[in-house]
Amino acid sequence: MIRYLVTVSAFLTALFLCVPARADSDFKVRPASSCPALFGTAGSRAENVKDRTRYLELVEPIEDVINLTYSGPWREPIPVRFKGITMTASLGIGGDSPSAILEISDMPPGVSCEPGLYEIHVDDSLGSDAHVLAIVKNAVLFERDGQLFYLTARMAQEPIFRMIWRSTWTISGEQQKSNSAMRPSSNRNYHRPKPIKHSSSPARPGLKSTIRR
Repeated sequence: MIRYLVTVSAFLTALFLCVPARADSDFKVRPASSCPALFGTAGSRAENVKDRTRYLELVEPIEDVINLTYSGPWREPIPVRFKGITMTASLGIGGDSPSAILEISDMPPGVSCEPGLYEIHVDDSLGSDAHVLAIVKNAVLFERDGQLFYLTARMAQEPIFRMIWRSTWTISGEQQKSNSAMRPSSNRNYHRPKPIKHSSSPARPGLKSTIRR
């Protein structure tokens, strides 16, 4: 029994020594602003705000369904996976500034930032042609070239999106005509009354005349 325990202990020790230790920097969460080549600059963020508010009106998670109210030419989001980029967590969901943690093990070509964990927010970029529209529980919604995509966290359930298109035009009722226009016209001709001719004969007795000469 003792020999068995010694053998198991030696095996675990050897296995532990074979696993490379991770540096503290691998667990440090960096802000997206520390890698502008991947997540954009202040200028691109301002443009992303304009693009988002132009078409997206509301993102409302209700239980397992996410309602998207929009007015653009979008269709239902498509799930996507990136090589070397994984979503690990979502933070501050339901608050004013939700965020997502991305683990980047392999930087895209042309990006010289350090691999590791990065925290992204709404309106950050994802490369040169995509930007984040919303962050919900365990999912990041983003837009690229007029198409919606979403990235989910590890082992997370796929979200269900309900697309609600808001019309850019309104329905107005028929204008009512004014009272004068609604009043029916009279077919009777109006005649000015003829002037009363004064008679030279005296008034009848018992009747008081109201006509003065």
